[in-house]
Amino acid sequence: MDLSRLPTFQARKLYSVVVERTVRELNGESCLQLEEIAPAKQQIICSRSFGHKVMDYELVRQSVCAFAERAAVKLREEKQYCRMVTLWIESSYFTTQQPHYHGHETQALVYPSQDTRDIIKAAVSILERLWQPNVKYSKSGIMLSEFSPSGQTQLNLFESGPHFRHSGELMQTIDHINRNKGAIWFAGQGIQSQAMPWKMKQQFLSPRWTTKFTDIPLVRC
Repeated sequence: MDLSRLPTFQARKLYSVVVERTVRELNGESCLQLEEIAPAKQQIICSRSFGHKVMDYELVRQSVCAFAERAAVKLREEKQYCRMVTLWIESSYFTTQQPHYHGHETQALVYPSQDTRDIIKAAVSILERLWQPNVKYSKSGIMLSEFSPSGQTQLNLFESGPHFRHSGELMQTIDHINRNKGAIWFAGQGIQSQAMPWKMKQQFLSPRWTTKFTDIPLVRC
């Protein structure tokens, strides 16, 4: 900050604050302000690059469903409801064999929701409009936005309200079962036990020595 552009009294005040904080930190006193309550997120994004180029619609659809499911879990962890779902699919920037393709679109939900089924349905609907054949896709992603703390909204004359009964209870049950990740999943995500070409490469992933028993090194004397 250029102090010369500030009025004299403001510059002196700012300078004294900076000097005071520097002195206190040099004396070992932390001057960082801790947030007692973290601000609510404005967006949730779930996106990954594919491990291999994908041209099959069903495989790209599986990635979209998987990312939508993960984004919905994060949304429920924030105790929020979203109104907007944005999806994008794209080919690699570095390929020289075909022009780069980046398609993206946003769709509004009829009512705010945190139900995975609503978010998957909207994402797949967008995918059907964005899909172009003969493109080697390298990435897809989903973004949730326009959050609200409840699913209540003012509907128009022709809307009948949420069509999934006991949505909250079902999502809570699924999240409880999936505390061990991948216990159950939606059919659109494909068979989780199979190696999917769209899944990110992780052959150089660092060992999880502190969180996974099988990664703990063994020492034999």
